[in-house]
Amino acid sequence: MIFKKFIMRMKYKILFLISCILLSTGLQAVILNKEEAGKADLTMLEDEIELFKSIGMGITLSIAHCEGNDSCALPMEEREVQQLIKTLEDRIDSLAARQSEIDDIIGFNKVLSAYISLRDSYSSYVEKIQIIVIQNKERIDSSQYGDDPDFPVEAAINEELLNYLNELSLFEDDELLDDEDLDDAENLPPPEEVN
Repeated sequence: MIFKKFIMRMKYKILFLISCILLSTGLQAVILNKEEAGKADLTMLEDEIELFKSIGMGITLSIAHCEGNDSCALPMEEREVQQLIKTLEDRIDSLAARQSEIDDIIGFNKVLSAYISLRDSYSSYVEKIQIIVIQNKERIDSSQYGDDPDFPVEAAINEELLNYLNELSLFEDDELLDDEDLDDAENLPPPEEVN
């Protein structure tokens, strides 16, 4: 239960961070639908690029938090990032189709290369997410079979405790045998003389 609350808090913190980043980029930035993007001027597309960069920054922070952290659940799924990649690919295709209509070729090339760069970045996010998911699945699978490599110190302590208890039981058995031998001994002094 505590673990779930921790994960939920982390998700909210990351979402809050992403929201702050989005607010700092400006409220006019939105992800355009396919029709709007086909008619958008370069300024609107540049605003959308900034929004994609902000979202990418949030994904990067989430991935960085979860890399090497066994108790981390990503706040986004692979399919969500795949949808963003699909949107970026649609922008690239749309821009390529409109290339002859655009007067500012330098601005056009800048916007097109930004979308291509973003698509490549988002593709690398998918790869990293897949690695984190596989690692978490392997960790869960190994813990189900009692093999818990994440806690070698605890395993060593348990082994030491088990050895100690075994030695203790052997000692008690030996002591009981010695007590039985005392009853049979004839030449031992009476207990009051020993004190």
